[in-house]
Amino acid sequence: ESGQIVRSIGMVQEITERRKAEDALRQSQEQLAILNRASQTINMTGLDREKVFTAIRAACAWLVPADVVAISLVDHDTGEIEDVFLMDRDRRLPGSRHALKDSCMAEVLEDGITVTVDDFQTRPCWPGSPPDVRSGMAVQLRGSTETLGVLSVQSYVPNAYSEADRSVLESFAAHVSITIENIRRYKQLERTAVIEERQR
Repeated sequence: ESGQIVRSIGMVQEITERRKAEDALRQSQEQLAILNRASQTINMTGLDREKVFTAIRAACAWLVPADVVAISLVDHDTGEIEDVFLMDRDRRLPGSRHALKDSCMAEVLEDGITVTVDDFQTRPCWPGSPPDVRSGMAVQLRGSTETLGVLSVQSYVPNAYSEADRSVLESFAAHVSITIENIRRYKQLERTAVIEERQR
C-alpha cells in the first residue's frame, strides 16, 4: 500500500559453460568453412605439383599460424626425408634431405603422432628450419598403402599452436595426402604411357 518493495524473488542461471560451448561450436564452424575452402583451392589446381604445393602453403596460412610451411616426403629406401617444398613467408627456400633417425620427423612418421614444439630453443630437433623460427607443428601425410611424409608449419612466435590448430591441420593433412598420391599416380601413368609408346 505504501509503494515500498517488501520482498523480491530472483532466479540466476549459470551460463558460462553454455557460452563456452557456443563459442567452441562457432569456432569449429568457421574452421570447417576455411578447411572446405582450402580443400577446394587445392582441387582447382589440377595435378601440377608446384601449383598444388603453392595452394597447400596458402591453405595452411588460412588455417593455422604458418610463417614457414614445409612438405617433406620420405624415401623409404634410403631412410631419408626430403623437403620438396619449403616456403618462408613469401620466399621459396631450397629443399634438402635429412636422415630420419633420431629426429622429430621420425616420431611423426613411425608413430603417426602429431609433434608440436612450443619453443625450438628448448627442443632443437627440426631439420631445415630457418634459424629464428620458435615453434612448429608436424603432421603425418599417410597414403592408402604407406606413409608419404610430413606436412609441417612453423612460426616465429613461441607457443603458437593450440589443440584446435592440431585438429585442423590433421584434417587438412588427410586431404593433402590424397592429392599427393593422385599426383604420383598421374606421373606413373605418364611414364607408363611413354614406355608403351616407345615399345609400339
